[in-house]
Amino acid sequence: MHRTHYNLKNDVKNLIINNKYPVHFWVNGDGKIYQQTSLNNQSYHIGVAQKSHTKSNKWGNNNSISIEVNGEYFDKNGKRANQEVVGGYWEKPTEHQSKSVACLVCFLMKHYNLPIEKVQVHEDLCVKTKGEGRTVYDAMLPYLKLKK
Repeated sequence: MHRTHYNLKNDVKNLIINNKYPVHFWVNGDGKIYQQTSLNNQSYHIGVAQKSHTKSNKWGNNNSISIEVNGEYFDKNGKRANQEVVGGYWEKPTEHQSKSVACLVCFLMKHYNLPIEKVQVHEDLCVKTKGEGRTVYDAMLPYLKLKK
């Protein structure tokens, strides 16, 4: 899971059309899910600053699925900022996004017979902004229907 530094009110369709590095799924602010490329295709989402456990587990673009979730990054004063600004934060995903991501993750887990432990957030795999994927993961958990 990953965040796309993009306003929740904007539609990601133009972003998808202009994106030279396809990802599998984009989730808009209204919760609408767009699939940019086939699950059989490699996407480009992991990044180059991979953490050692990412490399040692051989996790990468060729064996993972990308879920990009629309959202803004703000500085400590609440002003829209570049995600490299220290001390900032990602806005919370909308309820629609949280529910959509939960449905998508549930489908993918069933389709690939994966446990929840295999669902990763971007900043745990690469050097990324704190909370970039974790905010999405935490927001979707209450809606994720897992068999006990």
